[in-house]
Amino acid sequence: MSRRSIPETFLRNTGIPGKLIQSLRTYLAKLPADPACVLVYGPSDGEIAKNIFSSLVKRRLRVWGLDLTSGPNAIGEEELQHMVETRDTLIVLCSVLSLQNTRILALIEKTLDGSTAFLIPVCVDDRVFGGDHWLQRADPLLKSTIDFRQWKQKDEYRKSLAKLVRRIKTRADQN
Repeated sequence: MSRRSIPETFLRNTGIPGKLIQSLRTYLAKLPADPACVLVYGPSDGEIAKNIFSSLVKRRLRVWGLDLTSGPNAIGEEELQHMVETRDTLIVLCSVLSLQNTRILALIEKTLDGSTAFLIPVCVDDRVFGGDHWLQRADPLLKSTIDFRQWKQKDEYRKSLAKLVRRIKTRADQN
C-alpha cells in the first residue's frame, strides 16, 4: 500500500460518507510525490535556498527548508537529527559562509559517515571548487556536487535545477 492511499473498503467500514472518501482521494492525489528532501542552508544563502525550495515544490517534491542559524529560532539538535534521519535526501547548499557553520559541517560529516540520508551538495559559489577546501579531497562527493554558481542566470539555473531533480529522483528510484 502506498503512503498516500487508504483502502476504500476500510474507509467505508468506518462509516465515512462516500463524498468525503472521494474528497480524501482527491486531496491525497494532490500531495507532493516522494521522495522527501531536506534543504539545509546558512543565513547568507537564503535567497537561492528560497528559489530552489520553490522550484522543487513546483515539481511536486516534498522538501523542507532548514536555515541552520544559531539564535532563538534555531532548530534544536534533536529535531535536526530527526529531520535528517526520516528523510531520503539531504541537500546542502555549500558556500563560503555555510561551510564555516559548524552545524552544517557536522551534518555533512555525519551523512558521509553512514547516515541513511543521501547527500547532495549544491555549490553556490567558488568555495567548493576553488582553493584548498576539504570537500575537494572527498572526490566522490565533489563529483556529485550540483553546480549552482551561475544561479542568477535563468538558463543556467534551469540546467542546474534539472540536474538536481534528476539526482533526487534517481535516488528515489534506487530505494
